Amino acid sequence: MRESDLELVQAALSGRPESVEALLGRMRVVPRLLMAINVRLGWPLDDHEVEDVCQESVSKLWRKLDTFNGESTLETWFYGVARYELMNALRRKQRRAQGVELNDQQPDGGEESPHQDELERVRAALAQVAAEDARIIVLHHYHSQSLEQAARTVGVPTSTAKSRYYRGMERLAALLRRRSLGTQP
Repeated sequence: MRESDLELVQAALSGRPESVEALLGRMRVVPRLLMAINVRLGWPLDDHEVEDVCQESVSKLWRKLDTFNGESTLETWFYGVARYELMNALRRKQRRAQGVELNDQQPDGGEESPHQDELERVRAALAQVAAEDARIIVLHHYHSQSLEQAARTVGVPTSTAKSRYYRGMERLAALLRRRSLGTQP
């Protein structure tokens, strides 16, 4: 007879090697859960970010194992913790993007960021890109929205958002190349 999830957790916590191994085997579902959540949200996190969230999730699951009460399956409990960690990572990413967003504020502490010059170059070049193209670029790169999400945000079809994005990126790249070659102030 297969032991219940609560019995498995209790046995793993008591140090039974076969239970620890079985529990680790069940935790292999966490990366797939995270990818499914990320896909459903429109890919706001890249693969490396999802891997980081996976490590954080498994670590948190292991630390909180003694709080599992058996009212759900382990996989359902894993899903809840993994989703919570992914949403936290997404909020952190959005806060970082907003901190770097196109504004004139200094980073925390008033110290100049080592990338401040680069940011100023991008800011200046982006100001020369058509406004509707620049808006899609900002939503995509600074607010971590997919092009589909950016299209919904500005109220245009996805194909229009994609056209604006690629056209704007070509213009932005050309402007940045000219600036780096010194052919434009």
